[in-house]
Amino acid sequence: MADKPGDLQNKFTVSNDSSVVLSAGVNFPVVAIGKIYLYENDPIPATDSDRLFGYDALEFAKLPTQMQEAVQQSFVSEQTARYNEARKMLISTYEKNIETVHQSMTVEMEGDIDLIVEPELGIAQDEGIAKKIRGLIEKGKSAEAAVDEAYGKQIAQFRSNDFTARFAEQIEQQLVVLQHHLHPSKVLSSLRDAPEGSIIFCKSMPPAEIMSFINKDTGENRFAGLVCTEGSMKGHAAIIAKSLGIPFAVVKPESVPVVKNGYDCIIDGSSVDGHVVLHPSAAVMQESVSQRRRIEEVANLLAERGAAGREVQTLDGHEVNVYANFGTSLEAPAYRKANVQGIGLYRSEMAENMRSDSAPEIEEDQWLKIFRENIKAVSGPSGIIVPMTVRTLDIAGDKAGRFAGKSPEEKAAYEAKVTKTQMGALLRLNHELTQSGSPDWIKVMIPMIGSVEQMEKMQKQFDDRAAELGLPSFKLGCMGEVPALFHKLDRLDVAFMSIGSNDLIHGLLETDRYHASSSIHYDPTDVSVLRVLDRAVCYGKEKDIPISMCGDMASEPRYLALVIGSGIANLSTGIKASSVTKEVVRRIDAEEARQLVQILKNTQGREDRERILDEYNAARLGLYKDGQLDMSWRPDTRRAFLPEGPSTPGSEPA
Repeated sequence: MADKPGDLQNKFTVSNDSSVVLSAGVNFPVVAIGKIYLYENDPIPATDSDRLFGYDALEFAKLPTQMQEAVQQSFVSEQTARYNEARKMLISTYEKNIETVHQSMTVEMEGDIDLIVEPELGIAQDEGIAKKIRGLIEKGKSAEAAVDEAYGKQIAQFRSNDFTARFAEQIEQQLVVLQHHLHPSKVLSSLRDAPEGSIIFCKSMPPAEIMSFINKDTGENRFAGLVCTEGSMKGHAAIIAKSLGIPFAVVKPESVPVVKNGYDCIIDGSSVDGHVVLHPSAAVMQESVSQRRRIEEVANLLAERGAAGREVQTLDGHEVNVYANFGTSLEAPAYRKANVQGIGLYRSEMAENMRSDSAPEIEEDQWLKIFRENIKAVSGPSGIIVPMTVRTLDIAGDKAGRFAGKSPEEKAAYEAKVTKTQMGALLRLNHELTQSGSPDWIKVMIPMIGSVEQMEKMQKQFDDRAAELGLPSFKLGCMGEVPALFHKLDRLDVAFMSIGSNDLIHGLLETDRYHASSSIHYDPTDVSVLRVLDRAVCYGKEKDIPISMCGDMASEPRYLALVIGSGIANLSTGIKASSVTKEVVRRIDAEEARQLVQILKNTQGREDRERILDEYNAARLGLYKDGQLDMSWRPDTRRAFLPEGPSTPGSEPA
């Protein structure tokens, strides 16, 4: 057996003269190295609003008249200069913003530029508000207090009118930018200014913002990684980052010392216990570079093997279809390299969340263009249309993105409205593809279905929309992610089901997937999970419909044997994880995996189940608990697997 890559953490005790090592959750086995760029957009409230020319009002009144005049003149001159300089920087920021957005604009963002970004520059250039701010400074307000008061009045004025409320949001964000320019020592949130190769350090990152980590033209990562002090490794920010191949770590905020731009940083997920290392010593940095090189060599070999063949079979000859998850056109270059069988999960909420908070709604024609352009982009120069399964809008949990502040009722109403619009666009696209000789290439699935009646209602809505358009309808599929649905499968009539493993597992185990502690409770080996998978597979056989899986169970190598052993042969995985998925599936004996699932069903205790699973993965697949793969693995190098205890060389597999 080839040597496993070394455990970088063991090196930390050798020479630790400067390194600060923080425990972290890391999304996949990786060593990422870069310099920190702090991403921050918190408001900076004025703290001296009640002061007059920098003094307490009573103290100022006690000053001699001559001194008052001198203080006043000096104060106004200084504060006006500070404001004027900050305003110049503000205007420059928005000019750069427009330029950057036009250069990187994707089809999902069209319609957002003229109505949103350019008016922001107009607000920054407005001489009216500038005059008010200077007037307040002349009356004794500091630049911070004057900006806060003048902008605050405009925000309140616009917010009082539903028609202009969106301008209030823009002005509020601009106020934050201006506050940061008044405080050059504070970090201004702007990924546009982050140097290539940086490790972005922040409290949290909206899932859609992570899309800006990707170069539009090449599909490659602009930044080395992302470290957050809030969030969950099972949240959608982590999932999106993982699907894009972006190293992502979560550290406890109380463990983080003072962090500055330019600090060297390492994200290390190469062992079971992940770490983030701040200003590493020379010895640790040297070992990190070597470790990263070894991991990259394995990744390149996996990518080469993955690109060599689209068809995937288990070791004993069972065909497995590997599809990819997809969110926006930024992922098209990476998708074309992955050589998978289609898009198994098109996350349509990403198009919504890439837009600014006050962007106009995406109309049906624009949705049609988004879907059409993306199916062309992933199909590439060959023109051979890629099968695509679209999930209608889902803004539950942290998928809400820019809708996070809305009430559940508001989000549900918006989902319903957009879903109907998307249905029209997808019916039209399906008709276009059928007319051009690519029938049945579009599939549509509805998320968060909890009852048969709910699914019937969605199908009727789809049929009614087809009738309105004068187009043929077709049967919808559904996401299998609400536990209650699996008790009613005998009455469920759908074209297919895609099991959303993340929501399903957390629902079955009654844990909050969006809480930072969710990883502790996440257990795909739980008997209730395995039994639900059995139900879904039996339902698929009885109804003769395909059952697929997306989410972490489909992308995480550690759990692939459970998926295959449960009888699921359609997987939708992160684009950049697809090569690893293919490699691991090709090492799995489906019959052995089925026996493994039966053993786990009869094993009490999570610790024992996970021990058995890890022993199986290491002995039979050359897959270790830390996610590393033995790249010298061959079928004849497999070791025996005995769940009762340690493996015994030379014995037959269990």
